[in-house]
Amino acid sequence: AMNVYGDLRYVTAGEYASFATPRSDRYRERYYEAHIEEVKASTPAEERPEFDDAHRENWMAEHPPGYFEHRIAFQSDGEYGKWIARNEAMIQINDMLFLHGGLSPAYATMPIDELNKAVQEPLQGKAPLVGSAAVADDGPLWYRGMAQNPEEAESPNVETALSAHGVNHVVIGHTFTEGTVLPRFGGKVILIDVGLAAYYGGRQACLLVENGQFHTIHRGKRLRLPMGGDEQLLEYLEAAAALDPAPSPLSPKIEEVKARLAEPQPVTN
Repeated sequence: AMNVYGDLRYVTAGEYASFATPRSDRYRERYYEAHIEEVKASTPAEERPEFDDAHRENWMAEHPPGYFEHRIAFQSDGEYGKWIARNEAMIQINDMLFLHGGLSPAYATMPIDELNKAVQEPLQGKAPLVGSAAVADDGPLWYRGMAQNPEEAESPNVETALSAHGVNHVVIGHTFTEGTVLPRFGGKVILIDVGLAAYYGGRQACLLVENGQFHTIHRGKRLRLPMGGDEQLLEYLEAAAALDPAPSPLSPKIEEVKARLAEPQPVTN
């Protein structure tokens, strides 16, 4: 989606290069000439940059070979853009919702078809992009509250979303975990972005759901995903950490859970 609407923060040089063709240099020359004409037409003469070798070099560095082919492919009517915009932002399988970021209060009760339309149409150029569900911080592609907000504060929103859609679990990515699949809210929310990319350490874990049973495959070993309290969570994290090369990235999370368990429990009459 970011590629479609032009947020290119995470596009690497290698990705642009993979779109390059023998015609790339010609494309760049044409677009550079168009850039100069556009600046001349829109900027008073005294405010224009010097179109010297340094300006050209900087512009070319910002638009490497393959840049324009990449942008064409990701336009709403491009080969990749069309495919991306047809995909659904959220799906339901059995008693589980799957989406990238999470459901915020603004979208928690929106029917799935309406939510998908609210994301797809701006990416297809059929509706305004600004302020849409495709780009909003609280939209389904970007919302992090289910992953990061304190459970006491976020719990009402989680319960509202589950009830509205008649499901028991929400499975999300986007916000990477400390290194394995993590349950929140007693397993009502499951975080599955474990940091698989090399940038995050190449962590190896995924969620497996079979016959209503939830497991994590952590570095090739099946571990039962806990759906209870901190005691079960600690046992699970320690088992996963034992499979990691030392030091495990789960160590801080383990200490956090131990600290919670060590806190005095309120006395009730």
